[in-house]
Amino acid sequence: MNVLHTTLIPNVTPILDKGVRVACSRSPLRRVWFHLRSLRGWARKHVAERHDASPGDVVHMEFEIPWHWLHRHSRGVYWCDRDVPPAHCVGVEFRPDQWGGKIS
Repeated sequence: MNVLHTTLIPNVTPILDKGVRVACSRSPLRRVWFHLRSLRGWARKHVAERHDASPGDVVHMEFEIPWHWLHRHSRGVYWCDRDVPPAHCVGVEFRPDQWGGKIS
């Protein structure tokens, strides 16, 4: 199942190196969150507010994840309680104004 993980730009390199890790979750339930492509706008705003960042500091990363790893939270929003290896990442979606030539 192809889903998006929305995160801050500085988190892209560690996710590409080590995957989406439950240990890095800020949630007390230790889950990592994914959503459908149709919820990109909501997810960008939600992550920016949760991390006190600008929506321009947020990117979407696309993952291909076995559906049985995912648990449905609400319509189009899923959580996973296991680490998702970097090999499952199939793309990073930057807005044109975000690309500065490197990922820090």
